[in-house]
Formats: sequence, structure tokens, C-alpha cells
Amino acid sequence: MKLTKHGKVYWVDFVPPDGKRRRLSTRKTVEAEAYEAAGRIVQSAMVAPSTAAIDNRLDLSAALDTCWMLHWQRQRQGTIMRRVVTGLMREFAGVKVQDVSTKSLRAKCELWLSKGTAPATVNRRMSAIGTCLTRLHEDDPQLYTRPKMPHYAENNIKERYVTLMEEQAIFAELDKRDAAHRAMYGEPGKWCFMRNLTTFLLDTGFRFSEAFKFTIVDGHADLAHGTTKAAGTRTADGRRVPLTSRAMVAAEYLLTAPERAMLEGLDLSSKKPWDWCSHLFGVVTLAAGCPDVTMHILRHTCASRLVQRGVPIYTVSKWLGHSSVKVTERYAKLAPDSLAMALSALEQPEVSPQEAAEVSSGSTTSQFLAPSSQPSRTQHAH
Repeated sequence: MKLTKHGKVYWVDFVPPDGKRRRLSTRKTVEAEAYEAAGRIVQSAMVAPSTAAIDNRLDLSAALDTCWMLHWQRQRQGTIMRRVVTGLMREFAGVKVQDVSTKSLRAKCELWLSKGTAPATVNRRMSAIGTCLTRLHEDDPQLYTRPKMPHYAENNIKERYVTLMEEQAIFAELDKRDAAHRAMYGEPGKWCFMRNLTTFLLDTGFRFSEAFKFTIVDGHADLAHGTTKAAGTRTADGRRVPLTSRAMVAAEYLLTAPERAMLEGLDLSSKKPWDWCSHLFGVVTLAAGCPDVTMHILRHTCASRLVQRGVPIYTVSKWLGHSSVKVTERYAKLAPDSLAMALSALEQPEVSPQEAAEVSSGSTTSQFLAPSSQPSRTQHAH
């Protein structure tokens, strides 16, 4: 019997009577406890093969749990992966790692898909299992293999955008509920917070989590290094987005709103803050007659308005903080006729050096998002 430590967990390596080498996790991080657990594991395996009633091969559930602790726990997506792993541990309870095959995994995936699970969710689960099996195979290629993981085509593109009429209806519902809350309690509350959050997301295209990580610098919403989603890419360095007049009012309110502190206390890495805001937003959109509008659609709406008003795709990509301009190309079909714009540009008189400098610097970019009618600074600053 040999006890080895991988990460924080001790594993026991031994050869039972059947001659097939085994290496199992003790699930212990303390060496003394690991030796006791290893003794029990080896003792249960040291019986004649004909009378062995327990299959001591490594469970996929245990392997996934160990992989989360060693691989995902310290990463930014650790909380999300904990939920994924917990679900997989229930799905594959009792399944041995050596029994996992492409055929068995595909059967499980087809079952999930038949129950309405999104292909993206299925792929995420397969990716987690693949990472776990890869680590086991690298540790012991003779004992563990990594089968080919099933993969399914995803369609994550949401073509839904908020029209100006829907925007007005949503804001009207938010204002009505905000006024009722003020009349009852004499101070702004959750509806005022949602009003400003909706305005901010609509005019900046920020992701929901980014609305809690920005600061205001020279009229811009500034995201510092490491606060964006695309970790490990150029956008991980953060970005700075110019604020429209109403977005500036909303940003100033969001920075000091008591609801912000409350949501941050719920742990922004979990879905609880999103669930709280998404529920309130759903109540409003249902009353406004557009129940299929979600908060993330506000980000798509910002992008579509920029493209429709002639902002170059590369500029929109920088505005949204996409990891690649190819991600932004999904909105390219919304752009005005580029050939007609090119003809118009050639027929225009010569541009002065000062005008050319202003256009190249993007100093007028924020005008593309200026609403037809903006609320006054005092209406929702509170």
C-alpha cells in the first residue's frame, strides 16, 4: 500500500488479489485520517476475487468532487462549477470511471435533451466530465482513459431587442411603481433602483455583474482590470464606456443605492442577485406587455442600436467588451447599407483635419445612444 498526496487529498495505491492495480481517493486531507481510510479501503479489497462483493473502483462522482476541489475551486467560476458538479454527482451516482464511454455519455445527453435541457447546458456538463477524465488519464494513463466527449450545436443568439415603444412602456411601469412606493414609504426603494439599473444597462450594454463593479471616471463608466467576463483575453484589462446623460444619472444613483449593498451581500458570484433583479424586471415587463424581454436583452439592445446608427463593428466590440470582434459580427446584419454609406462618403465635400480627428477619436460615440427624450437629472437621481 502506498499513500500519495494529489493537491489536498490523499490517494491510496495498492494491488488487490486479482492483480489489477488500483488507486483510490481516501477523500481525506489530513494524513493520519487518510491512513485510516486507506486501511479500510485496502482491507475491503483484500478478499478472494470469488467472494468480493464490493466494486472498489473509483466512482465518477468522487472523481468530479475531487476535481472541483483541485481544479475549479480557486477559479473565478468556482461557484458556478460547484453547482454543475453537484448536479453531475447526482446524475452519475454509482457509475465507475472505467465504465464511462462515449456511448454511455451520449445516451445520457440524449436523455437530457429529450427533457428540454439546452444544448449549451449539456455541453457544459460534458466539458466538466471531460476535464475530470483528462486529469485522471494524465495521472495514470494505464488505469484511466478519456473517451471522446459528445458535443451538440448551440444556438445562443437572441434576436430579441427592445423597441423604443417597449422601452417607454417599461419605464412607465417602473415610474408608476416607484411613485406608489414613495407615496407609501416616503423614500425611493427597489423600483427606483430597478429604474436606474435598467437605464444603465440599456445605455452602456454592461453585463449584469459589471453593473456592480464600475466606477465613474471623467464621464465614463470604468471597469478595472480583472472585473470583466472575458478573463485571459484582451478585455480582461477592463474597459471604459462613455455615459449618456441619463446613464450618468443612473450610474451616480447605483453607486450609492442601498439595494446595491444588499445585493453585494448576497454574493455576486451566485445567481441570487440576478434572481432578485430578474424577478422584479419580469414583473415590470409582463405588465408592460413584453414578458419575453429579459435583463440580458438590454445588452443586445444597446449593441443593436449602436450598429443600426452606423457605429463600426470594431467600435461596438470594444464598447461591449467582447473577447473577439467575431462575437460582435452577429449584429452586422443590422448595420445600414455599407455600400450606400460609402457612396455618400465619397460625394461629401472634403473633411477638414479637425473633423477627421474628432471622428477618429470617437468623441461623438456616446451620441449614438442618446434617447429621443431623456428624463431630467433630478427625476431619478434622488
